[in-house]
Amino acid sequence: MHAGRVVRPWHAPVDFRKTLLPKSLFPIVFAPGTRQNRPNKPGRYRFFVAHTWDTRRLANGLYRLDVAVADAQGNRATAHLPITIANRP
Repeated sequence: MHAGRVVRPWHAPVDFRKTLLPKSLFPIVFAPGTRQNRPNKPGRYRFFVAHTWDTRRLANGLYRLDVAVADAQGNRATAHLPITIANRP
């Protein structure tokens, strides 16, 4: 969102409801720092949410990145992150 205007519509960068990710795609979907669950040790999953996003298509300025997540048990969370786009001329 920039100046109260949505600049990219909502999209789901990853959805595991119907199938698991092939192992070959892990480095494309999961960001560095990801670790899988182990017995008695929770995992930490970091995703690339805009892996191919090109900021040069947007005007420089302050934006708000909105993120929403949910799991199969109905847990949900949202976050909003201010970001500044400063492309070189």
